[in-house]
Amino acid sequence: MDLVLAFVISFGLIIILLSFIDQPTDIINDRIQIEDKLIKALEATNILLNTYGKPINWDNETVLLPSIINKQNVIDLNKLNNFKNLNYERKKELLNLEGFNYTLIVKSNTSEIIDGKINEDTEIVTLNRIALVGGESVYVQFKVW
Repeated sequence: MDLVLAFVISFGLIIILLSFIDQPTDIINDRIQIEDKLIKALEATNILLNTYGKPINWDNETVLLPSIINKQNVIDLNKLNNFKNLNYERKKELLNLEGFNYTLIVKSNTSEIIDGKINEDTEIVTLNRIALVGGESVYVQFKVW
């Protein structure tokens, strides 16, 4: 009888310990998902704001690598409009965002340009950068979820 009672108590303690061990795994998995989104946001904004695109004067038919700048940190409105006119799924493919969604916001004091999907979910990772459009400072916000 003592042996059975000891076995039941031991088995119960093992189950309790295993349930506590599983909690950090969930926290780690959540952190990995956030880090994946952050890496994707960094990669996408680097493509858009730190390269000149391929070819440099790309259009919707020739684009291999989209960029919205014509000089370092200077947004080209023609490239930005061409980017906006691309199919959403094609843009995700070009930015290496398959499996994710995004919103690109270029905001100045007087206007706001939004591209992508809108989502107010709490699982969004947001990356903010500053650029110029026509000599005016703008905030470039890129959200990934």
